[in-house]
Amino acid sequence: MDKNFGLKMRKAIRDAILEGIRRNAERIFDLSQEKVPVDRGFLKDSGAVNFLPTESVDIIYRAPYSSQVHDGIPEDIPITGTQTVHVPGYRRKDGTFVRAHDVTYKNKRVVQIRTPTGERMFRVIDRIKARGPRPFLLEAMQEGITYIDQDIGFCMAKKGFRVK
Repeated sequence: MDKNFGLKMRKAIRDAILEGIRRNAERIFDLSQEKVPVDRGFLKDSGAVNFLPTESVDIIYRAPYSSQVHDGIPEDIPITGTQTVHVPGYRRKDGTFVRAHDVTYKNKRVVQIRTPTGERMFRVIDRIKARGPRPFLLEAMQEGITYIDQDIGFCMAKKGFRVK
């Protein structure tokens, strides 16, 4: 019998378990992609599964507002600072031409909104409104983790181990 048999066996089991954990992370990510709220799709597109060299896995959403969507905003947040917006020249409905100019907003922000018909509108806001959480990743994790034994079992069987 091979004297390294025990080491090889331990490595094969360890590799199968790690593969099962990665498989489960991908399952959780896929579930989170089904649950993530979609407005323009930027949040959904910012999601990824990272397999780290430390044998751990990260599921992340890189959109700058992802935690605000997931965890909610408990109270209104006032906007501070200034924003200067360049307004290109345009013609009013009455035919008058307005030259290009800059507008500076103090403690306000100009945000773009798309109407249901696809038109772009701009609004000036002075606060980010409170909103409830939409814990898409937490819900996906709670659902997906229940399959961890199946995912590890599948990878163990793939390596030739009998799993009951």
